[in-house]
Amino acid sequence: MRFAVQVAAGLLHFCLVAAPLQAAAQSGEVTGVVVDATGGVLPGATVTLSGGPDGLRETQTDAGGRFVFTGIAPGAYAVTVRLSGFGSVTVDFMVGAEPVELPPTTLRLGAFDEALVVTATRVEEPLQRVPLSISAVTGADIERRAIGNLTELSRWTPGLTVVDQGARGSNVVIARGLHTDALNGSEFAGNNYNNGVATYLGDIPLAVDLRLHDIERVEVLLGPQGTLYGAGTLAGAVRYLPRRADTERRTFEVRGDLFALAHGGAPGTDAGVTFNLPLVTGRLALRGSIDRYDDPGFIDYDYLLRTPGVSEPEPDLNDLAAVEANLRREADANTEETVSARLSLLWEATPELSALFAYHLQDQHVGARQVNHARSFGTGRYVAAHRYLEPNDRRNQLWSLELTWAPPWAEVTTAVGYSRYAQQGQRDQTDLLIQAFGIGGLLPGTFPALERARATNPDVTIADLTSQFRTFSAYTREEGREQRFNWETRLVSTGDGPWHWVGGVFFNNYDSSGTSFELAPGLTEFSGITPILGGRPAGEPVEFYTLGSQEVVERAVFGESSYDVGDRWRLTAGGRWFGYRIGTGSLTEFPYTPAYNSPFTDFESDDRGALYKASVSYRFDGRTTAWFTRSQGYRIGGGNNFRVCTDEEIALLTDADPGNDPPQSGCIYEDQALVRPDTTTNYEVGVRSASGDGRFTASGTWFHVDWEDIQVAGETPFSAQPITLNGAGAVSRGVELAGSAGLTDALRLRGQWSYAHAELSQDAEGLLVGGADAFKGDRLSGAPRQQGSLLASYGVLLGGGTALELLYGYAYVGDVLTRIGLRAGGEMLPAYDLHNVSASLARDDWTLTFYADNLFDEYAVTGVRQTPGQIGLTRDGFRARRYFANVLAPRRVGVRIRYVFG
Repeated sequence: MRFAVQVAAGLLHFCLVAAPLQAAAQSGEVTGVVVDATGGVLPGATVTLSGGPDGLRETQTDAGGRFVFTGIAPGAYAVTVRLSGFGSVTVDFMVGAEPVELPPTTLRLGAFDEALVVTATRVEEPLQRVPLSISAVTGADIERRAIGNLTELSRWTPGLTVVDQGARGSNVVIARGLHTDALNGSEFAGNNYNNGVATYLGDIPLAVDLRLHDIERVEVLLGPQGTLYGAGTLAGAVRYLPRRADTERRTFEVRGDLFALAHGGAPGTDAGVTFNLPLVTGRLALRGSIDRYDDPGFIDYDYLLRTPGVSEPEPDLNDLAAVEANLRREADANTEETVSARLSLLWEATPELSALFAYHLQDQHVGARQVNHARSFGTGRYVAAHRYLEPNDRRNQLWSLELTWAPPWAEVTTAVGYSRYAQQGQRDQTDLLIQAFGIGGLLPGTFPALERARATNPDVTIADLTSQFRTFSAYTREEGREQRFNWETRLVSTGDGPWHWVGGVFFNNYDSSGTSFELAPGLTEFSGITPILGGRPAGEPVEFYTLGSQEVVERAVFGESSYDVGDRWRLTAGGRWFGYRIGTGSLTEFPYTPAYNSPFTDFESDDRGALYKASVSYRFDGRTTAWFTRSQGYRIGGGNNFRVCTDEEIALLTDADPGNDPPQSGCIYEDQALVRPDTTTNYEVGVRSASGDGRFTASGTWFHVDWEDIQVAGETPFSAQPITLNGAGAVSRGVELAGSAGLTDALRLRGQWSYAHAELSQDAEGLLVGGADAFKGDRLSGAPRQQGSLLASYGVLLGGGTALELLYGYAYVGDVLTRIGLRAGGEMLPAYDLHNVSASLARDDWTLTFYADNLFDEYAVTGVRQTPGQIGLTRDGFRARRYFANVLAPRRVGVRIRYVFG
């Protein structure tokens, strides 16, 4: 009993003594005030406290700009202060027994993020210390400048070019001028798989021109990156890095954009929402976003057929009654409706182990091409003369899982992704048929209608008969599907020693298939022939049909290791060991001339090899880094899906009489069956520097790229179907410069300029479409030699916590050749420049922006199909419209609003 009383007394004494001590331990207090660069207080700023046993805590500054946290245990802490329209500031401090009064925290109007951290080398490090040619744009910068896609981003990125063919086109991505194909219209609009520049969504390779919403940042790496990334690259890589779910903070964002186009009718919209929901604080969170973009279009299709096969495509345009009877008009036909959505679930099982599940969707519907026929058919700048609408629908989906385990010695990441792509479209095919083959070239040497005509007049020729077929037209219906499974596992060192390394394995399985039907309404009635498709009478006037398939299986082991020699030198060496197998197959039928059908033909090829990288970098101080790198790039080869031409077909094609050339025939020469891989060897010297306070930054890179066995777009000898050929070699040399300057607390500038002198390094016999030769020194096509941009920001506080930011952007795109060396009918597209302006008001959680893109309504041709030599009359007396021009989007004026809660 006495013992129990003593224990009880002891416990009571402990509680009476310990309780005040514990209260004292938890009674720490942190206070502070948030001000702008002029010393004015900033109410409504978000202040986040991190550290200690309670995790994150958050508050907002009051009307006097002050904040307070109470009940803080002793220890090390940090507060991060954010306010819309300003940059963010983080302050570290210690809490003891006494209250802590922090010095005033100054937020500066933030147009740009100078202290940007990137993961291009697979480890987080400040951009200014990365020994690579890399550009990065943060999500905040993307939102501030309303950059919608990669085409717009490329105008502000040195060394990167995207050939703007409008939403319907498969826009071509070019790095450092490495491009040899003739600029041409996107016919069978694919998904740009196996392009020279790889695109990543997170850690998963995905060929998509992504709408840029809820993005943490976009990183553009120039030069081969096969020792750091699973998907080998020939010339560079683009990384879209979405914002990750946050297990601590609940947030909700609503955004909207209402705009009008200078040469369009109805207004356009772009609206979306993003949410972040912690399900288990510190453990589990769900993040999602959905956006819908509606572009009202601005290209008028004024020459559409009312009734294909019955209406005349070329009535007397001066006869209004004839025009009304045969043609109809679709205003603003090149509409775009794109829904993009993302849903991710983050599970942080332990501090060392996490899993991220994600689903991405981009569903796009485009009404028509962004082109005109001003030169070939005399239309206006924003008028197309196609006979049929040319819609195209695309859907990209990706399911992914990323597992990360971080033991003390390394970080292990496994990324698994499965993606699917589907597209279907329609396009006007009339001009290819009437110009390349003539109507008679679609038919056999004799047919019922010709026999009937010759029964009356034996001297009637096929040309006499086809010239009377004034209602002839044709269009295609196309479908394509792709699916891709990717798996990559990599280890990244995390120690503090002199050795740093990255290593990984990569597997890729890619399957694609596609069909194309060419239909010629009225051709059956005109000729008297019943088309035969698949051995049976066709129910539609199918003039041509093709089916193609491809499977690629690719494996690679990659990695690189770096060693720090003292505090300044770093030596890096890396390699990639790979192998692939590719199988292709195709079937081609000509239902009106089945004698020239090509049965299903398959082709297999494989290759293996190794690529190497070596680099040395030197850090002059904490602000300046210089480097030299030699790296190799690679693009897989394959085969062309056509049978080899017979000796008879070759004899007919190569004799002196073009009149006896065979009609459409899906065959190729024997040496065109195999497509060899092409390779690059990249040399670059670079320097990157920043002033002590980060107000001034500069970077410059000199590069030299040798390109061997270049892959070039070609055509089959008879049927003008696309194939890939190998050329000789090319070289690209140039410089890339970028810099930023905080001239005052309110005025910031950022600029970039690049120059790429890309040309053939060897003569190339028969390299160009049509078999034309090209020669050493011929400039490459598709990319400008010079491009540059300047962005200026000016911010001022209006009082009451409202910030005004003015932005002005200028972009210059130099002249572009449509074909190598201006040969084979190539032309030079003139240079053009763009001016963008915006004014934003930000207060608390709201941002309102008024803007004008292409302020002076600049008209520019950004691409073409075919050459001016295609302009004129065809053998059947039609005006050819095969040549057209892609055009720049006109002035866009609008207002954006954004609300962020939490």
